[in-house]
Amino acid sequence: MSFAGVECVVCRERPSLPRGDRTQSIWPTEEDFVAASLGVSDALVGTTVPACLRCSSALSDRFERAAKPVVEWVWGGGLRLRPAEARTFVAWVLKTWLLSAHPAAQVADPRSSLPRFELSKVPDDIYGWLGEERQPPAGLSLWVTRSGERSAEPEPRYRIPLPTIAADGQTVLFQTFTSRLELDEAGALEIDLVYHPGWEIEHPLEPEGRAVRLWPRDGRRTLDLGALPVLHVREVAWSRGPRLVFAPEAYRGELREPLSALTRLTFFPPFPVGVTAITAVDG
Repeated sequence: MSFAGVECVVCRERPSLPRGDRTQSIWPTEEDFVAASLGVSDALVGTTVPACLRCSSALSDRFERAAKPVVEWVWGGGLRLRPAEARTFVAWVLKTWLLSAHPAAQVADPRSSLPRFELSKVPDDIYGWLGEERQPPAGLSLWVTRSGERSAEPEPRYRIPLPTIAADGQTVLFQTFTSRLELDEAGALEIDLVYHPGWEIEHPLEPEGRAVRLWPRDGRRTLDLGALPVLHVREVAWSRGPRLVFAPEAYRGELREPLSALTRLTFFPPFPVGVTAITAVDG
């Protein structure tokens, strides 16, 4: 694969290096990186994105170097992270999942297939902060569960709709990217990245202690992933919801019930606060 002449996905100003950059570069050598992408079940290994030299160096300096010992500790089964380690790990996950969700991402293993974000309906720049010393934009969330071996996959117990929002001249598609971080002997961590600006989400497994929010979170707390029970089925699914049309200036800053497994977005009133109509999503 080559990204020659392709725009960097981080700065969107400079051309990418021909080889781009790995979405995660914990693997020690280029040879191991290529071999691993064809020999493990981790779909993130072997994934690359267009990145220029400056942004590639910034990603390494800001995320990868600090995260390497922490991620290797987690891979080896070290699931209890002190606050500083937890902050480093969460920042690395957010960066890695975001880059892997980019539509320009390419995988070395043709058997791997991961969904990508539809950026035409993401009006804010959700990647530029990665190459600078800035905080992530609002509207990004991460949840993690522990996952073991699975047999038959029943229907998920919970479904949370992710609508398309039409408000104040913009159309925003709520969307998700889910992937597993395979561990050596402790199963896997299944991590959901969700983009949902302006509308909170209530994760049904979080109050039950079976899921943990990684982002946003209080960075002063210990992160104990080992306290999560191992789930052998996927209990929560994110479904594509309908298009919600809001009255002018009725969306931003408005208090409304969080999206949850109890949310029902029907085409008939009563509608959520500020919504004037609910329609089917185009396409």
